[in-house]
Amino acid sequence: NTLEQGLMGVASPTRLNVYKTLNPGVYSTEVIERIRQNKYDIVLFTSPSGFLQFKKIFPKEIRLHDFRSACIGITTEKVMVSSNCRPLFVSHRSEGESFVSELELYFNNNKN
Repeated sequence: NTLEQGLMGVASPTRLNVYKTLNPGVYSTEVIERIRQNKYDIVLFTSPSGFLQFKKIFPKEIRLHDFRSACIGITTEKVMVSSNCRPLFVSHRSEGESFVSELELYFNNNKN
C-alpha cells in the first residue's frame, strides 16, 4: 500500500494485484534431503514468503541461527532476522548480476 498511498496526492493510482503467494504443495525431496544432510553451500531467499514457506517445511530440523543462507532485499532480511536466521549476506539490489557479485565476494572472502 505504500506506493499507492504515496501517489495519492499527485495522481489517481489504481491498485491491480497480479499475483498471489501460494503454497506450492510439492517440494523437491532431493533438495530437502541435501539440506537435512548439510550438503549445500548456501540457500538464497528472494522474498519473505519464500523464507516463511521454508520454515514450514523444516519447522524444527534446521537450527536457523546456524543455517547458511543469503537473501535479496532488506524486507526479506528483516523477516529472516526476526526468526533468528541471520543471512550470511544481503544483496540490496534485486537483479541477478548484483547477487552474483555478492555471492562471489562472499565465497572469495570465506575460502575454507
